[in-house]
Amino acid sequence: MPRDNPVYDFLVSANTKFAAFKAQGPFLGILVIVWDDFIYEPITSLLHEHCGLLTENSHKRSGNGPETYPFIDAVILLRHMTYFRRAAAEDPIGDGRRDAFHIVGARALPNVIIPLAGGHEVPGFITTALNAVPYSDPSIECAAEYRPMDTVIWIEHSSTVAPRVPVGLAPRRVSASAKPTHPFLPPGMMTFPYRLMKS
Repeated sequence: MPRDNPVYDFLVSANTKFAAFKAQGPFLGILVIVWDDFIYEPITSLLHEHCGLLTENSHKRSGNGPETYPFIDAVILLRHMTYFRRAAAEDPIGDGRRDAFHIVGARALPNVIIPLAGGHEVPGFITTALNAVPYSDPSIECAAEYRPMDTVIWIEHSSTVAPRVPVGLAPRRVSASAKPTHPFLPPGMMTFPYRLMKS
């Protein structure tokens, strides 16, 4: 899936860097990923029940089990990139924020903390300062943008080469002669809806 690779790279990079600190003594390793308002993208990459990177069904395998990140205690997802972009463009920040680094605005939507199995508990002052609530918190469990979603994959299409179906994904519709199904798709692009399947 398009967003899996950067999220996976963040996990691997943080886990590698945190290892040296944990070797020296007590250490709390928190990976903070700054994202835009499409917060379901990293949530899907991390927690989708059939392939999430932090689940038993992760598509990243090590031996007979999922790849793990033992030096990361928690991941915090900040839906804050929009405000950095507005500030860089010298546009109004909005949402009651003083500046681009003001995390808790008057109308700020919550950020998400995802503890990793076996990790240390994150102190409350950190989650409060970052306006982060657990993924299972009732305040967001019914909000669609905080739920993992199946993903539409964009594939470069050649009329002479049938599209390749990614491993682990079952196509609902695949046609080598398919035409773009949306008026705003650029020429040569097509969409295939996939349903994630448990292997």
